[in-house]
Amino acid sequence: MRISVRSSFTRLLAGSVAAFLAITGCSSDGGTEPGPDTTPAAIAIASGSNQSGQANAVLPQPLVVRVTNASQPPQPLSGVTISWTVVQGGGSLASASTTTNSQGETQNVYTLGPNAGPNDVQATVQGANLSVTFVATGTPPPLDMVPASIDVVAGDAQSATIGTVTWTWAGSNPHNVTFDAGGSNSATQTTGTFARAFPSVLANPLLVVVRNAGGNVLAGIDVDWEVTAGGGTLLQATVATNAAGESGNAYTVGPNPGTNTIRASVQSDPSLTVTFSATGAAAGGTVQVGDNFFDPTSVTVGTGTADQSFTYFCTIHGRAIMSGTVVVQ
Repeated sequence: MRISVRSSFTRLLAGSVAAFLAITGCSSDGGTEPGPDTTPAAIAIASGSNQSGQANAVLPQPLVVRVTNASQPPQPLSGVTISWTVVQGGGSLASASTTTNSQGETQNVYTLGPNAGPNDVQATVQGANLSVTFVATGTPPPLDMVPASIDVVAGDAQSATIGTVTWTWAGSNPHNVTFDAGGSNSATQTTGTFARAFPSVLANPLLVVVRNAGGNVLAGIDVDWEVTAGGGTLLQATVATNAAGESGNAYTVGPNPGTNTIRASVQSDPSLTVTFSATGAAAGGTVQVGDNFFDPTSVTVGTGTADQSFTYFCTIHGRAIMSGTVVVQ
């Protein structure tokens, strides 16, 4: 009886390879295991909750979250976008959204709101119903940092011209005509139409100062600005006091002639407030021919006037050679 050693070895080798493939999860037809699970299944607070700090100050530690998948054990996920929202207490975040790193973590920096009390910040996995909430507590500032008064420094009772003056004139012999408003020549031309829109921004900023009970100026105090009558616009809604305790703003008066009022209040104590007034004045000025030989030599456009027509007579030739119309809008 003959035994084939080569045949037996071949069968043994084939069996060993099959067993190896079964153990490693591979198949002889080239199939592979599915890739790692990249779907976020959970978000958790890694660190930064339950902190406290002075109102209006940055928390000592960043807010950190960790995102994982549904594997057992859970695996961290990188590249996941997290949206951050302040849900209580005011304040501000350094970023509206951040992205997890290779450890599945991402962080944000939070500045507490202006008042003592609870502050909450929510972190949410973008595109998924997964979120966590950080809690923090704002503590009152030291007594010497508590605002006690706000006063006007400068900028009250100003006025600005509003509207547009348009003039048109023509003649057989063009001559220079100059429009003058408040001593500032706006244009000189020989014929045709010219329109002058007056800038309606107050010449000087509105300025306040904030002090504590001891009369010392306070820096870093948020002052809220608001138009309360007359319309118009402020350059900024909130301006913090500088090292001199001052907060300033620029104001453009409203579209109609009359009184405008603006209020400035300490954000942390709205009972501390001052009011500015400003006046919007209708456009006006003088149209003047640049030659002595015409009568009248000038036509004044009164404040708030409507259309005003005029004719220039040449005193040398004794006849009318130019006419025009001035309109205030």
